[in-house]
Formats: sequence, C-alpha cells, structure tokens
Amino acid sequence: MNILSKIIFVLFLISNQFCYADEFPNKPIRIIVGSGADQIARILSEQLSITWAQPVIVELRLTAGGMVAGDTVAKSLPDGSTILMSSSAYPALQALQPKMQFNFFKDLQPVLLFTKSTFVIVMSNQVPVNSFVEFIQQAQKPGIQLNYASVGQGTSSHIAGEMLNQEANIHLTHVPYKNYPAVISDLLAGQVQISFAPLTSVQSLIKDGKLKAIAVTTESRDSNIPNVPTLVELGFPNMNFSGWNGFHVPINTPQSTVQRIYQDVAKITSTQEFKTKAAQAGYQLVLLNSKEFAEFQLKDFNRMSKVINQAQIKIN
Repeated sequence: MNILSKIIFVLFLISNQFCYADEFPNKPIRIIVGSGADQIARILSEQLSITWAQPVIVELRLTAGGMVAGDTVAKSLPDGSTILMSSSAYPALQALQPKMQFNFFKDLQPVLLFTKSTFVIVMSNQVPVNSFVEFIQQAQKPGIQLNYASVGQGTSSHIAGEMLNQEANIHLTHVPYKNYPAVISDLLAGQVQISFAPLTSVQSLIKDGKLKAIAVTTESRDSNIPNVPTLVELGFPNMNFSGWNGFHVPINTPQSTVQRIYQDVAKITSTQEFKTKAAQAGYQLVLLNSKEFAEFQLKDFNRMSKVINQAQIKIN
C-alpha cells in the first residue's frame, strides 16, 4: 500500500468514527426538570435507560419557575443528550417575561407531549358552602372578601385564578406561596379559601375529606374523582385547560435524533406497565408529535397571554 493509499484509509477510518460518534444515543442522557413533579420523568428514565443502553439521569432545577432548567437545555449541545421535561409553566413564563435568558419557542424544539394532568379547585372545609356554584354566589356578595392561593406570581395556579375572576366576574384576592405544601397547610387551616392544584398533589386529601373538590378544569370529568363536575359543565367553556408534560430539546437538534426520541418514548408510554404507573401517579396519557405539540403549546401561550395582559400580572 503506497503512502497516498494509507492516508486515504486512515481518513476513511476517522470519518467512520466521527459518523458513529454522532449517532444518538452514544453517551449519558440528562432529563432536566424545572417545574412540576418529577415522577413521570423518573418513570420514563428507567425505561429509556434500558432502551438506549445509556444512563438516563433526572436532574431537578426547580428554580425561578423553570427558567433555569429551560435556559440550561437551550444552551446545551443540540445532540439529544440534554432534554427538557417541559410543562405548561413554560408558555406562561414566555408570556410573562418575553426578554428572559432564552426564548421557549425559538431556542427549544418540541419533541412530543405525552401526559396531561387535571387541575382541581380545592376548597377549605372552613368555607360554609359545598359546591362551586355556592362558592361563586358567596364571592358575588357585597362586602365578602375571599382569597385564592397559588404557588407563586405568574404560575399556572395564579393564572387560573385570574382566569376565574375574569370569566365569573368576581374578585378573589391572590395570595402567593412558595410551594403546594405551604398552600395546603393554609387551606386546611382556613387561612385561604380555594386553590387550583394538580390533582396529583391533593388527591389523598380529597379522598380523606380534608379538602373539598368543587370543580376540575379539564374538558371531561376525571375518573379519579368522577363526582366532581368540570368548569365547562358549570357554564365556563373558556376554562378548559390541563397541566401537561412533554420533551423539548435544543433547537437545531438533528431531526433523526428528534424522531428517535419520539419513537422510543411513544413505544414506552404505550406499554401497560407505563400506563399503570402513570395512572397511579395521577397522569392521563396523550401523544402529540413535534408538529402537533408546537401547535398545542402556541394555543396555550396565546390563551395565557390574554389572561396575563388583562389581569396585568407581572413578576417582580
């Protein structure tokens, strides 16, 4: 073999190595969680570790309402090794802070949406009514001041409360907290009257009769609390919304990688094992691909922007 042939052969080997190195997955994967619960991410990570033959690590970055997590993923290598566990918090963040460190719509690419979760209006047992209709009637009485608790300024629970104020033409006073345990503590004590909470965080308290569930925000009733009516049933068709979770990756991630993640997650979420675990954790399974997810999140953003602008919600 002459020198030129040897050089070509070496370049061929190097080229093959680089092509192989670019294939996904070829190194440990991180799923970054910035808002909401991490149960579904951990359930998925166990199965993805097996499917991908790589460690899939769940990292919590529960700071600034998910902003730190989103920024971390947006600035990561676009190779599929860093995935954002996205949620309904992100369109709200973008509406509230259009000049934040990253742009949710421009710097991140949706891969798929795989779960939704019910928001339920829970009411303190200290409130002397037993239904949503009775609560609204109380709120409409002159001189009556009622509060609603959220887990912070600009969060989904805050925006939901302002949406109710606008739709029902009432004025509930917003009381922000740092987290749901603090909200629940004051609900139980009667310091605040209601809150919009993920069913996953209050289901046991409803079951034990410690809090009253008076309405859910989903289009249809939740099978976990089938006797609780929807806000749509109660005459508020514009208050049909859910919490949700999906995967986003940095923009410019190769479409082959995006498609691989989509296909593998879709396959896992279709198994009976995953369905059982997700249901036990209080999640409803859905499946939207990248294009469908992009349309879905934009609708969420537009709806939240309208409420935020009308209520003049700002983050200090």
